[in-house]
Amino acid sequence: MRTKLASGIVILGLFGSSMASTAPASAVLGLSKCEKVKKQIINEEKVGLLLHKKYSVQRKIVLAKNNPTWNSLNNAFSWLPDVYDSDLRIFSLVDKNSSCFTTKQVARARSEARSSKKNITDISAIRKYLIENANVGNKVIGLEQVELLRNLYPDYYSFLGNKKLS
Repeated sequence: MRTKLASGIVILGLFGSSMASTAPASAVLGLSKCEKVKKQIINEEKVGLLLHKKYSVQRKIVLAKNNPTWNSLNNAFSWLPDVYDSDLRIFSLVDKNSSCFTTKQVARARSEARSSKKNITDISAIRKYLIENANVGNKVIGLEQVELLRNLYPDYYSFLGNKKLS
């Protein structure tokens, strides 16, 4: 009788441990799939904010100058693709995990992803133009180039909180 009881306890123990090993890791850690995705987005927003701050420093330098150079303008523009790339990572997370977000958030992410890709392409063309002008010794920068920089990505906003981050 004792051996049967001991065998039964061992079998129950093995059955219980096999059930515990099939439980999802998120249940053990306490985070659902959606919570993990949102945490990834928050972490990527921190990266994006750091990149935006570097861009903002260069942007302020150019805007503070009476006669900015082509190279200083190009330097400011050079930080923007990294900021937009960080945004694209966020939008990709939202799109891949659309069940974790509202329809409005998914639509916004898709639209902003398309805009970000276009902006990266446009910035590449602008930088090519700036480099060409710097290489030919052109010293005159038009107001339109400076105004473009003034209006381009002045603040960084959280996707989840839809608030300005600083």
